[in-house]
Amino acid sequence: MDVAGIPLRLVRGGQGSRVLFLHGAAGLQGWVPFFEALSASHEVVATEHPGFGLSHAQTWADTMAKLADFYVSVLKNSELGKVHLIGSSLGGWLASEIAIRDQSLLRSLVLLAPAGMNSPEIPVPDFSSWSYPELMRQVFADPKIAEQVLSQPLSAAQQELRANNGIAVARLGRAGLHNPALAQSLSTVKIATTIIWGDTDRVTPTEYAPLWKHAMPHARLHIIPQCGHLPQVERLPNVLEAIGPQLAD
Repeated sequence: MDVAGIPLRLVRGGQGSRVLFLHGAAGLQGWVPFFEALSASHEVVATEHPGFGLSHAQTWADTMAKLADFYVSVLKNSELGKVHLIGSSLGGWLASEIAIRDQSLLRSLVLLAPAGMNSPEIPVPDFSSWSYPELMRQVFADPKIAEQVLSQPLSAAQQELRANNGIAVARLGRAGLHNPALAQSLSTVKIATTIIWGDTDRVTPTEYAPLWKHAMPHARLHIIPQCGHLPQVERLPNVLEAIGPQLAD
């Protein structure tokens, strides 16, 4: 898709009301089981943020504010129209920033272990310093899943994409990977919202979940047991159950 001269890579499939998925720091992972499940009743569109993956030449995307403004333009000036917006981790922060800017573009909002807040009492680890094996063992609550992922070595192309994504995250993080005004700004978002966290999130610590709920008191908060940072991967049925009623509205 081309938006105001900026190319936007995406995957899409299914039919029904449209869901837009915003990925986290690991980038766009192709057509994953989460998308396949959603596509049974929705049209799913998952984009690759400018500056990530194969679009790494888009060096203008150096703040979350710029990315959020870009996606507002995408929703206003493309055929995507009004969407159910789902964001994971870094993409959850991005989704919340979009909602703050113009919630009229959204049918609903789903935040999967969103980043973006910062509390001195709840330190966030510097995952950029972790090796790939260390990261996988921290991401999942179930070590068997981590070892299964690690048993499939990354190809040269996957290693290149991972490196590009790391550069993109570092670029976004020059001013810190959080927005000091986020909690206060979230109070303006009134659309249907579901927040989902794993109870064993070591990347965006689970202790942040109550802070998001406090900032968005109308939101429904689901803490999924025996689950790490990627509930849509590790506990897909639980996530589908939690968001199903909202996406049906």
